[in-house]
Amino acid sequence: MANINNMIAQAVDLYQQGDFSAAEQLITDKLATESEMSAQADLQCLLGAVYYQTGRMEQAEQVYQQAATIYRNLQQQTDLAAACNNLGVLYRALQREQDAEQAYGEAISIYRQLAEKQPENLPTLATYLNNLGNLYSAGQQLAQAIAVYQEAIGIIRQLAAQDEGYTPLLADALNNLGIHHYQLKQYAEAEAAYKEAIAIWQERSSSNEAFCPSLAVTCSNLAALYRASFRYPEAEALYRQALQLRQSIRQSHSEDLSTWAAEAEANIKLGNVLRDDGRDNEAEPYYLAAIDIRKDLEAQDEKYGPQLAMAYYNMAAMYYNDMNRKQDAKRYFHLTRNCAMKYYNSDRDCAAMVMRIRNLPDEWFE
Repeated sequence: MANINNMIAQAVDLYQQGDFSAAEQLITDKLATESEMSAQADLQCLLGAVYYQTGRMEQAEQVYQQAATIYRNLQQQTDLAAACNNLGVLYRALQREQDAEQAYGEAISIYRQLAEKQPENLPTLATYLNNLGNLYSAGQQLAQAIAVYQEAIGIIRQLAAQDEGYTPLLADALNNLGIHHYQLKQYAEAEAAYKEAIAIWQERSSSNEAFCPSLAVTCSNLAALYRASFRYPEAEALYRQALQLRQSIRQSHSEDLSTWAAEAEANIKLGNVLRDDGRDNEAEPYYLAAIDIRKDLEAQDEKYGPQLAMAYYNMAAMYYNDMNRKQDAKRYFHLTRNCAMKYYNSDRDCAAMVMRIRNLPDEWFE
């Protein structure tokens, strides 16, 4: 048994290093000589993971099913649940939603029974529930997703009460729950979930800045809810908080261009809610700040070019309805067109912007 465990550990190391060919050779060689059924199933599960990562889905399904059959016959429940969960992941990737639902469901059923007797199985049960919830979410079965996520949150909340190490996972789950309630326009439920997540992120980020991006995300999500509900002052306050967080994060991690992009987006979101509230003059500096950041980003990586074109377009659209700023609108329409044309063939949004600008009266380009 020690020999097979050492070999599996070696194969896992190769797999984690991305050396799938060497891992596959090691596993198949051992499978050819291994007679112990449980070890065979363990090897098949690992081989299935290699097949999955290398795009051989039919072969992955076959070995996962073989492993599940062995585990089922041997009544190795935890291993059977893991094999079923692997099948669920595979079926979801193949868009075989009903098969995925059935596989996840079997894994969940096993772990519900295990967790009743052994609470140490609760974290795995929560993971499997989240996988099923994600399946429902991807299929736009939002009500079913919410029900499953709520069960998972109940478990994570129980774990977090005993170990604060689970609180970030709880906050993530609450933020995700809020997103789904928001999509169903269940604003009261979404607000409650976001607020609880924010309280957790605020507490954790006060002693660990690594949680600041998550706090910024959830603040922005709740702000979007308030904006959709025409609660502009509350939305503005949260967008300002998110922007301050993004500014601080960029200053600490200036080498990471994604932090620049996030700050630019936070500026635009704050500008948008100020415009909604009829305060275009106050929105303008935030749009300009986003443009400056996105200019710098495009200079370093062209993938940020479409975002710069959109920032120009936001400015043009704001000035378009102000007859006193017609020259500014013209200038930004020109900038939008020139920037978007560079990405016309590669970015759908840029192509749409170019077409909209082409439909403007000629006077805008005199």
